[in-house]
Amino acid sequence: MKTKLITIILTAFTAAAVLAGCAVTKSEMSYTYNVETGDTIKRTLDKMNGYSTTSDLPFTVTKEEKDIMQGTFITMEGYDYYKDLIDELEKTDEIEIIVKDGEKDGNTYTAYTVESEAGTEYDYLLKIGGSSTGVLMGSLESKEEASSCFEALKFTLEK
Repeated sequence: MKTKLITIILTAFTAAAVLAGCAVTKSEMSYTYNVETGDTIKRTLDKMNGYSTTSDLPFTVTKEEKDIMQGTFITMEGYDYYKDLIDELEKTDEIEIIVKDGEKDGNTYTAYTVESEAGTEYDYLLKIGGSSTGVLMGSLESKEEASSCFEALKFTLEK
Protein backbone atom coordinates (compact mmCIF):
# COMPACT_ATOMS: atom_id res chain seq x y z
CA MET A 1 0.00 0.00 0.00
CA LYS A 2 2.78 2.41 0.93
CA THR A 3 4.66 1.57 -2.32
CA LYS A 4 1.49 2.16 -4.34
CA LEU A 5 0.97 5.57 -2.70
CA ILE A 6 4.58 6.60 -3.40
CA THR A 7 4.21 5.46 -7.03
CA ILE A 8 1.04 7.53 -7.44
CA ILE A 9 2.69 10.60 -5.89
CA LEU A 10 5.80 10.23 -8.08
CA THR A 11 3.65 9.75 -11.18
CA ALA A 12 1.62 12.86 -10.37
CA PHE A 13 4.78 14.83 -9.67
CA THR A 14 6.37 13.68 -12.96
CA ALA A 15 3.22 14.57 -14.91
CA ALA A 16 3.13 18.01 -13.29
CA ALA A 17 6.79 18.60 -14.14
CA VAL A 18 6.25 17.56 -17.76
CA LEU A 19 3.20 19.81 -18.09
CA ALA A 20 5.05 22.72 -16.48
CA GLY A 21 7.83 22.25 -19.05
CA CYS A 22 5.26 22.49 -21.83
CA ALA A 23 4.09 25.86 -20.52
CA VAL A 24 7.49 27.48 -21.07
CA THR A 25 7.41 29.82 -24.05
CA LYS A 26 10.31 30.50 -26.36
CA SER A 27 12.04 33.69 -25.22
CA GLU A 28 14.08 34.32 -28.39
CA MET A 29 13.46 34.59 -32.10
CA SER A 30 16.15 34.25 -34.77
CA TYR A 31 16.51 34.84 -38.47
CA THR A 32 19.44 33.87 -40.69
CA TYR A 33 20.45 35.93 -43.72
CA ASN A 34 22.83 35.44 -46.64
CA VAL A 35 24.02 39.03 -46.89
CA GLU A 36 25.67 41.00 -49.70
CA THR A 37 29.17 40.28 -48.36
CA GLY A 38 28.69 36.52 -48.80
CA ASP A 39 28.48 36.00 -45.02
CA THR A 40 25.68 34.07 -43.39
CA ILE A 41 24.53 36.15 -40.42
CA LYS A 42 22.14 35.11 -37.66
CA ARG A 43 20.14 37.85 -35.94
CA THR A 44 18.62 36.85 -32.59
CA LEU A 45 16.21 38.91 -30.53
CA ASP A 46 15.48 38.30 -26.84
CA LYS A 47 11.72 38.79 -26.47
CA MET A 48 11.67 38.97 -22.66
CA ASN A 49 11.07 42.76 -22.58
CA GLY A 50 8.22 42.58 -25.08
CA TYR A 51 10.30 43.06 -28.22
CA SER A 52 9.32 41.53 -31.55
CA THR A 53 10.67 41.54 -35.11
CA THR A 54 10.17 40.00 -38.53
CA SER A 55 12.58 38.64 -41.12
CA ASP A 56 12.26 41.80 -43.27
CA LEU A 57 15.32 43.80 -44.29
CA PRO A 58 15.98 46.48 -43.31
CA PHE A 59 14.79 45.09 -39.98
CA THR A 60 12.62 46.76 -37.38
CA VAL A 61 12.32 45.87 -33.70
CA THR A 62 8.94 46.71 -32.22
CA LYS A 63 7.43 46.77 -28.75
CA GLU A 64 3.68 46.99 -28.22
CA GLU A 65 3.28 47.72 -31.97
CA LYS A 66 5.65 50.72 -31.75
CA ASP A 67 8.86 50.86 -33.79
CA ILE A 68 11.80 50.95 -31.38
CA MET A 69 14.83 50.41 -33.62
CA GLN A 70 15.58 49.99 -37.31
CA GLY A 71 18.70 48.46 -38.78
CA THR A 72 20.38 47.07 -41.85
CA PHE A 73 23.43 45.02 -42.77
CA ILE A 74 26.32 46.88 -44.41
CA THR A 75 29.56 45.90 -46.12
CA MET A 76 32.98 46.57 -44.60
CA GLU A 77 33.29 49.53 -46.96
CA GLY A 78 30.05 50.89 -45.50
CA TYR A 79 31.23 50.13 -41.97
CA ASP A 80 34.56 51.92 -42.58
CA TYR A 81 32.72 54.90 -44.11
CA TYR A 82 30.43 55.30 -41.08
CA LYS A 83 33.29 54.68 -38.62
CA ASP A 84 35.37 57.42 -40.28
CA LEU A 85 32.35 59.74 -40.37
CA ILE A 86 31.71 59.18 -36.65
CA ASP A 87 35.37 59.93 -35.88
CA GLU A 88 35.21 63.16 -37.92
CA LEU A 89 31.89 64.30 -36.44
CA GLU A 90 33.18 63.60 -32.92
CA LYS A 91 35.84 66.28 -33.47
CA THR A 92 33.14 68.85 -34.32
CA ASP A 93 30.81 67.99 -31.43
CA GLU A 94 28.02 67.21 -33.92
CA ILE A 95 27.55 63.83 -32.25
CA GLU A 96 27.95 62.52 -28.73
CA ILE A 97 29.75 59.23 -28.34
CA ILE A 98 28.08 57.01 -25.74
CA VAL A 99 30.34 53.97 -26.16
CA LYS A 100 33.39 53.88 -28.41
CA ASP A 101 34.80 50.53 -29.47
CA GLY A 102 32.63 48.56 -27.06
CA GLU A 103 32.33 44.76 -27.16
CA LYS A 104 29.14 42.69 -27.14
CA ASP A 105 28.77 39.02 -28.03
CA GLY A 106 32.16 38.95 -29.78
CA ASN A 107 31.32 42.02 -31.88
CA THR A 108 32.73 45.55 -31.64
CA TYR A 109 30.42 48.55 -31.68
CA THR A 110 30.14 52.28 -31.26
CA ALA A 111 27.01 53.87 -29.76
CA TYR A 112 26.37 57.55 -30.39
CA THR A 113 23.68 60.22 -30.59
CA VAL A 114 23.03 62.60 -33.41
CA GLU A 115 20.38 65.26 -33.91
CA SER A 116 18.16 64.88 -36.98
CA GLU A 117 14.99 66.50 -38.26
CA ALA A 118 13.04 63.71 -36.55
CA GLY A 119 14.71 64.32 -33.16
CA THR A 120 17.56 62.78 -31.20
CA GLU A 121 18.74 59.52 -32.74
CA TYR A 122 20.46 56.84 -30.67
CA ASP A 123 22.55 55.00 -33.22
CA TYR A 124 24.74 51.91 -33.17
CA LEU A 125 27.46 50.86 -35.60
CA LEU A 126 28.45 47.22 -35.10
CA LYS A 127 31.07 45.00 -36.75
CA ILE A 128 30.16 41.33 -36.60
CA GLY A 129 33.19 39.43 -35.30
CA GLY A 130 34.99 37.23 -37.84
CA SER A 131 32.90 38.54 -40.73
CA SER A 132 32.96 41.10 -43.51
CA THR A 133 29.60 42.47 -42.36
CA GLY A 134 28.52 45.38 -40.23
CA VAL A 135 25.16 46.52 -38.91
CA LEU A 136 23.89 50.09 -38.75
CA MET A 137 20.99 50.63 -36.32
CA GLY A 138 19.07 53.65 -35.10
CA SER A 139 16.32 54.56 -32.67
CA LEU A 140 14.27 57.68 -32.03
CA GLU A 141 13.09 56.38 -28.67
CA SER A 142 14.73 57.26 -25.34
CA LYS A 143 18.37 56.45 -24.65
CA GLU A 144 17.26 53.78 -22.16
CA GLU A 145 14.84 52.13 -24.61
CA ALA A 146 17.39 52.19 -27.42
CA SER A 147 20.01 50.65 -25.15
CA SER A 148 17.62 47.97 -23.90
CA CYS A 149 16.68 47.09 -27.48
CA PHE A 150 20.33 46.94 -28.54
CA GLU A 151 21.11 44.64 -25.62
CA ALA A 152 18.24 42.35 -26.70
CA LEU A 153 19.82 41.88 -30.16
CA LYS A 154 22.60 39.45 -30.98
CA PHE A 155 24.41 39.04 -34.30
CA THR A 156 26.58 36.04 -35.10
CA LEU A 157 28.48 34.75 -38.11
CA GLU A 158 27.21 31.29 -39.01
CA LYS A 159 29.95 28.99 -40.26
